[in-house]
Amino acid sequence: MRLLHSVYGGRHKTLYHNSLASSGAATGTMRNRLKHTSVRGRVRAKTGTIPSRGIKVLSGYATDSTNEVYAFSVLVNGARDGAQWQARVLADAICCAILGVSENALKN
Repeated sequence: MRLLHSVYGGRHKTLYHNSLASSGAATGTMRNRLKHTSVRGRVRAKTGTIPSRGIKVLSGYATDSTNEVYAFSVLVNGARDGAQWQARVLADAICCAILGVSENALKN
């Protein structure tokens, strides 16, 4: 978290922020995430997975409706087999919670 805060406040903020995948975008690792919710395009993040270790990661920034930016990092260990999908759903629900949006919006 300290690194995310530091980069966001640094001189390379725009370059770094724009290099991250955007939720619901046409391309990128976030293209199929948070695309049918009111947070579409408001989460920019890096995804990561190590299937053999059951690790799922989503780290980046979420911008609320007032343009307040929140840094976040969700790391899940032990998410093997079917739990990989559950870890992804959990990370998306956390993004919704950060932005004050009901996770029920994920079902749309």
